[in-house]
Amino acid sequence: MGTDNTVTACDPMHRNYRKPILRPGQAFHLARNWPRDAFLAAEQQGISTRPILLGPVSFLALCGMAKGDSVGQSLMRLLPAYIECLEQLNNAGCFWIQIDEPILAHPGLPAATLTHMDVAWHVLSEASRATSLVLVGGSGGFGRHLPFVLQLPFGGLHVDVVHGYRDFPYVLQHFPAYRWLSLGLVDSCSAAPTHIGMAQGIVEQTLRSHRPDRLMIAPSGALSDRDGLADPDIMSVLQRKMSEIVAVASRRMLARRGASTRDFCENDIRFVPCADNSVRH
Repeated sequence: MGTDNTVTACDPMHRNYRKPILRPGQAFHLARNWPRDAFLAAEQQGISTRPILLGPVSFLALCGMAKGDSVGQSLMRLLPAYIECLEQLNNAGCFWIQIDEPILAHPGLPAATLTHMDVAWHVLSEASRATSLVLVGGSGGFGRHLPFVLQLPFGGLHVDVVHGYRDFPYVLQHFPAYRWLSLGLVDSCSAAPTHIGMAQGIVEQTLRSHRPDRLMIAPSGALSDRDGLADPDIMSVLQRKMSEIVAVASRRMLARRGASTRDFCENDIRFVPCADNSVRH
């Protein structure tokens, strides 16, 4: 996302993160559609990916706001750039887009922020057209904001069952069976092994009230490098986490209950089971 002077929030080469400072009346434009470029590059290699965007309200909450300016005013200037990004992804044939809203993990959000979130998601949902949006919150779940989150116009919702287990009973009771539900059952933040039996028990519990062809099996968050580990150790941990996801997702009961034949993969490694009990990366 670019501003008038192309403010960069992250230098991916040197991993330098800094807070974007917005000027009064800051204008936004789409400088380059990196998610679309990555999606098309992967597609040329036969890999189906799910681009990930930081949600507009979460982005603005992380910015330094000029005196006299507000999130609501900035949001109206920012949304056209997001709309352009989504339209280009849709035209590229993207089936899923993940939008992260980590700010929803904050328990003390004011009512105005939730109003901005509601406006932004209705605009993004309309702009996405045939592309489905997957909403992902911050680590620890949605907490008190969960009832609000469930009424947003998303195509799928990711629930961090590892660190946000308190959300799970409410989701089981109130989440519509026809909507896509992503269960984060493998801890992406710890090298400790996942209790496969417990994770599969949660899947069974979910399937009593949810359609198996609308269920995704996922890590709690994005799988990534871990500080303090040597490269071989990092690869070993990531491979084990991927194997754990496959072990949970490949239960025969999912196929017996008519699991979706659409195999699914994305760039931060989340899976849904296939009808033949296999999971393709």
